[in-house]
Amino acid sequence: MGVLLLSLTMPRSFPIYPVISSTVYGGHGNGIMGRNRFTVISCANGNRQRERNLLRRREVVEHICLLKANKNISEDEEKEMLDYLYTSQYQMRGMVAISLGQISGEAKEDYTHAVFMRFGSKEDLAKLYENPPYLQVMKKHVLPYCHGLMNVDYESEVEDDILHIFRKGE
Repeated sequence: MGVLLLSLTMPRSFPIYPVISSTVYGGHGNGIMGRNRFTVISCANGNRQRERNLLRRREVVEHICLLKANKNISEDEEKEMLDYLYTSQYQMRGMVAISLGQISGEAKEDYTHAVFMRFGSKEDLAKLYENPPYLQVMKKHVLPYCHGLMNVDYESEVEDDILHIFRKGE
């Protein structure tokens, strides 16, 4: 009996599942098919939608802003700063996710807060730096309470799944 192994190239994040079925194809005894018997081994986990999503990827642009808040910032000023940054998402098209907060533990170089934003394209990110409402938030509600900031922008890929793309506020 010969064994036919089927192999597909999968993305590195594709999960490995145990074999759950083995099907034997071939004939018995008539002389023509008797020696051409082979086994096909297939794998599955029963979650076909998840498997399809793993195969589809979407390019996005990530924006991270690290802030150095002044040492004398009050809780109310900090809350106001973060609230204004968070609600600025409603003034910008193309932003698909935002997350922000205080950096836990001892941060390098005195960075105290981080803002993460995800955009659908480089063009959408470029609009951030020209967006009047966002610039006003930075000018009136962030920079007065901070003595430094650093922006990092980079391209990335995510699963083409609504839970991963549109995770506003998580």
